[in-house]
Amino acid sequence: MIDEFGISDDTLNASAALSYGGLAVGCIFFVPLVHKYGRRPIYLCSVVIQLVSCIWQAEITGGGTLIAANLIGGLGGAISEVLVQMTIADIFFVHQHATMNSWYLVFTGTGAFLGPVASGYVVDSQGWRWTWWWCVIFLSITLVAVIFLFEETKYIPATVGQPLSTMRPPTQTSELVSTEQALPKHDSTGVAEHGTVHRSESHIQSSIPLKTYRQRMALITPSPGPVIQHFYQPLIVLFTYPAVAYTAFTYGLTLTTFAIMTSIQATYMVFCLLTMVNTSFHFFLG
Repeated sequence: MIDEFGISDDTLNASAALSYGGLAVGCIFFVPLVHKYGRRPIYLCSVVIQLVSCIWQAEITGGGTLIAANLIGGLGGAISEVLVQMTIADIFFVHQHATMNSWYLVFTGTGAFLGPVASGYVVDSQGWRWTWWWCVIFLSITLVAVIFLFEETKYIPATVGQPLSTMRPPTQTSELVSTEQALPKHDSTGVAEHGTVHRSESHIQSSIPLKTYRQRMALITPSPGPVIQHFYQPLIVLFTYPAVAYTAFTYGLTLTTFAIMTSIQATYMVFCLLTMVNTSFHFFLG
């Protein structure tokens, strides 16, 4: 690219920096829309933005278009750092969240490090522009899959009230645990003994109809209320709860290492290769 467009290393570094900058700040604008309008429309927007960015990357003509395409691609891909975890929280039980998020990070890391390996073969055999055309092909398949197969996972709770006259009072033996049953009993030595606790069964109301395919594939699933609070509430939570701040710091540090490695991987490999050649040269020559 340097030889073809006559650009400098600084231009390449600036384009990569703007791409990472888009990944960093894109969620500030997208996450409030996720809470307001649902997961599905933001997934669609993200795939479309990245698809356009890859087409632009494959057709760049100079340093200016390279920088702009990287910035757009970073903004489009930013939501993947948050929206996937939100979807995991939507469709999996709490005790499964850690496992599913771990698998997500495994695949993310695998793609970050094996992607450049595959692109190396593409560049060598088809040219550097085909690295982006292959991304266009895969993102087009992904877009079709999201349009026709990805259901909205956002849950909007609905409270259905009943008149007091029609409500059946719970029985003490099946649905309500009495104070004597709820509190542990103590023997003469002061050791707590577990009493018998009666459980009630929860029945699914079969009269509630399932959503149709069109309802599950709705473009937007709006929630009541304004969207403005979703812009500042994450900042309040970040600086109020130390556990959230610690998680944000460690996760951001992990993403930073990914960004650094993908940026300097080629230079690092060349350095290792030169070091090995130099060491071998001195070894054989004594």
